[in-house]
Amino acid sequence: MPCDTIQTTSVALTVGNTALLVEGLKAAGYNVQQYAEGGDVTFARGRDGVRGTFRDGTLSVSQYRAAAASDIINEIKRAHSVANVRSTARQFGWQLSETDATHFVATKRGM
Repeated sequence: MPCDTIQTTSVALTVGNTALLVEGLKAAGYNVQQYAEGGDVTFARGRDGVRGTFRDGTLSVSQYRAAAASDIINEIKRAHSVANVRSTARQFGWQLSETDATHFVATKRGM
């Protein structure tokens, strides 16, 4: 791919809680801006030239480096999933132990 090419990819992404998407993006190293609670989200990460938006259920990602768009979108989906797991654990009082960045063992506190 020539160095001046920008790839843009858009996918439908179901997000029940935009705040968890923001949390996941931040954990993945993105600079994130949300314009209103539950509203549009923009994000960027300079080290790999990725930037994007989440608006009306559509995740759009642009990058100018050689990374595959599908890899970046999958990374964002994983980051959102991890944020959901952590939020659910807090909600139900579970203690999480990480086995690696995307795998957890949950135990009920007080047992």
